[in-house]
Amino acid sequence: MPPTDHEAILLEVQRFQQQFVQCHQFLADNTHRLAELLREAESRGILLQDAFTLADVGYWLQNIDWQTKFLGVVLAFIQEPSRKTLWPLINAWVAERTRERI
Repeated sequence: MPPTDHEAILLEVQRFQQQFVQCHQFLADNTHRLAELLREAESRGILLQDAFTLADVGYWLQNIDWQTKFLGVVLAFIQEPSRKTLWPLINAWVAERTRERI
């Protein structure tokens, strides 16, 4: 018997939940590892500017910052679903899609 629309939506939401948790864990683990690498580089006399240039850390830190803000908007909607919390979510998504095109 095929799942109903209700069941399909619930399964999709659960899948998103698992992916958000995995995304958060990935960001947390790798941000911590990046901080460790930079601390190690500094203690070994490697210029941090060289490390930043090689890794293009600025781009990734901006990406992490945006993801954190986006997750905050998603969290606000999940905690209190309403038009008031839905619009920032839509606007964040549209802004990101526009930024990707540029």
